[in-house]
Amino acid sequence: ATGTGNTGWAAGPEADTGWRKIGGGDLVNGWAANASNFYLRRIGSQVSLLIYADGTSASASTFYTLPASFRPNIVHVGAGVAGSKQALLEVQSGGTCLLYFYDTSTFYTASTWFTDNAWPSSLPGSAA
Repeated sequence: ATGTGNTGWAAGPEADTGWRKIGGGDLVNGWAANASNFYLRRIGSQVSLLIYADGTSASASTFYTLPASFRPNIVHVGAGVAGSKQALLEVQSGGTCLLYFYDTSTFYTASTWFTDNAWPSSLPGSAA
């Protein structure tokens, strides 16, 4: 971007948050990150999520709300695996993350989407 000193700057397309490990305590509605496997990353405008979730005690499909800087421009839907069946990940533009699956309690997925939101001023979770 343009600017001098410490103003007018913006993260470029090569900017990388690195993989951020999201703690199980950040999940809601009884969801757990199975074996602490929940990672989030942003490179430029591309966001990636890796999750192995345990919904044994889940009371609703919503398991996490993304920080604003990681939210998709439009609703993002991705496929995943739940046991021997397919499952569905829905990431809403407001940041709500939902998992839908049948006859099982765990879910695996890797998903990627784009965002136009500003670069984060602080990062979620901890460095992986």
